[in-house]
Amino acid sequence: MYFISAPEVKENEENLTRVKYDLLRIPFDTTTNTFGDIDTVLRSKETGLSITFPVVSPDGKYILFGMTDYGYFPVYHSISDIYILEIATRKYHKLECNSNSTDSYHSWSLTGRWFVFSSKRLDNTYSRSFFSYFDKDGKAHKPFILPQKDPLFYDTYLKNFNRPELVTGKVELNDREVRDLVLTEPIKVNFDSVASEKKLSVALVH
Repeated sequence: MYFISAPEVKENEENLTRVKYDLLRIPFDTTTNTFGDIDTVLRSKETGLSITFPVVSPDGKYILFGMTDYGYFPVYHSISDIYILEIATRKYHKLECNSNSTDSYHSWSLTGRWFVFSSKRLDNTYSRSFFSYFDKDGKAHKPFILPQKDPLFYDTYLKNFNRPELVTGKVELNDREVRDLVLTEPIKVNFDSVASEKKLSVALVH
């Protein structure tokens, strides 16, 4: 499993603006239901930026992730780009599809040849969904916006596309059912010793 983590800090604005997340991974044995040792894949001290939303490609060769100046919610940051890391070599670079505006959340297609991501490149205000072709050499090609029947749609639509996901089937939940799930009481969970002993603040697990 790949996830991001940062040292625990007191919740005040000054501290939060300095929090930078590292990219880590931990093996899991499905036969014994046990975890192995945590491995740090990429440190924020190395990049100078905070790592967000790691997503492994369907073929297991790459990790698509974002980096921003601090924290792990890049949609509100003007400094936010999408990167790719080759798992075998741990080499990473900023993808060619980035803009001078906020490029944030991303999702792979089932084949790994396409991905969708959020970007504010049109007006620096609203996030829209863009698609990019990802070739076998690890290069992301020129992105295009989610097509609409009306070519002027994005000039008048004043809502964000923040979390695009590529799925293969129909989403059965409607907006009211999603709302009801959000409003349900949270389920209490107990964290195992792997996380507690390291005193890690885990923000995302894939």
